[in-house]
Amino acid sequence: MYSSFQGLLGTLIMMMVISPIYASCSILLCLLLVVFLHLFSPSKEADWGSISQALIFHQVRKYLLLLDIRKDHVKFWRPQVLLLVNSPRTACPLIDFINDLKKGGLYVLGHVEVQEGEMIEKPQGNEAEQGENEEAKVDPTVTQTIHWLNLVDHLKVKAFVELTVADNVRTGMQHLVRLSGMGAMKPNTVILGFLDKDDPTDFLSTHWSAYYNEDFENDVFPIRSQKSVSPLEYVQMMGDVLRMKKNLCLCRNFSKLKKDVKSVRTKKYIDVWPVNFLNPGESDAFDTTSLFMLQLACIVNMVPLWSRLKLRVRLCEGGQSQGTLEVESHPAQAVVTYR
Repeated sequence: MYSSFQGLLGTLIMMMVISPIYASCSILLCLLLVVFLHLFSPSKEADWGSISQALIFHQVRKYLLLLDIRKDHVKFWRPQVLLLVNSPRTACPLIDFINDLKKGGLYVLGHVEVQEGEMIEKPQGNEAEQGENEEAKVDPTVTQTIHWLNLVDHLKVKAFVELTVADNVRTGMQHLVRLSGMGAMKPNTVILGFLDKDDPTDFLSTHWSAYYNEDFENDVFPIRSQKSVSPLEYVQMMGDVLRMKKNLCLCRNFSKLKKDVKSVRTKKYIDVWPVNFLNPGESDAFDTTSLFMLQLACIVNMVPLWSRLKLRVRLCEGGQSQGTLEVESHPAQAVVTYR
């Protein structure tokens, strides 16, 4: 590249030395020809493909192969997040918040399309019936992927989309956890929405919503799935995630989250309760689970939008101390509360 630039520069200098007038006219004619071809050439309507996409693909593949999962270390650990979404209409605030949580890591939006039986069956009967059967059994993820990518562009989140088809949500979740990502960039944290009976809010069709977009019709993302997850299946999904040695996060009440905190003058906090729910009798408040919670809270607090909030850690002392003790740490802007 440098030798080519030196050759071009040397040629231009020699042209100016020999005949400045002819050299200037030649350069001007070349520029006019380039502009004319760029504006009026019929070939500009042809889809030649993006050369930048080809170069990016080559570089990404090259450096992705250099990442080795056997060399994993805590100093370059990142939250590689897989967020399982049933209907993005009701999960827009959660999708937006997890985008702040990933902090330079992998972010994957996963969705399971429940479809019982074989996706493509051997058609029977006449040709008309065969065509109807083939059209009815087409892979639903083929058309849905475009809608999900449009959703990612609308929400302005840096996320990949992974869709799968399975007989039930639990099996599809296992597929996504195992197969999402590529190479060393695999999800290490799985995030699930909370299973409750609250009425969902359609953030894409509600005019007062910050995520409103009239391009997403009601039939694009159904607000309710035909087959809901039972409490037993939900608990089994949580167990599957833990058995796969992944971090598990459960999210609730994100439909009430308001990201506009700039105008709020009162002091706001990000509360962290370092409690190991799988082993509540553990006396160590800073085990692996608690440290993971603190790390996620610290990442959120580093985002410019949430940096105005103060990080507050609440520790339960089991009644050994009376009252409340608050210790402020100015460098970290944290409040540690002992109860």
